[in-house]
Amino acid sequence: EGMRRNIEINNINTILILNKVDVFKDKLCNQHINLNVSGLFPDARATEDFDEAMDWLKQQFRNHAGEGLEIHITTAINNKEVQQTIKEVARGIIKRQKALKWSALL
Repeated sequence: EGMRRNIEINNINTILILNKVDVFKDKLCNQHINLNVSGLFPDARATEDFDEAMDWLKQQFRNHAGEGLEIHITTAINNKEVQQTIKEVARGIIKRQKALKWSALL
């Protein structure tokens, strides 16, 4: 909540990398530990569906981060996945920088 109220932060693009999704998926799907089991996320559905849980989790970050949130999901033990995430993040940064330069020229 505090971040959302800060005007300067609302104007900053944010990159969120959710790591260890393999652990999250195991706890959710195999160990049957739902997002709301701790009581910290009472509005989360008691689901064991990985995609549904990830969609809910990403939406929570989007609700609080405002515009400009870029979310990447990865597992650090998967080198190809990490390299792909780094490439996607770099491409996004370069694209935003180019857009800023063009808007400054106009």
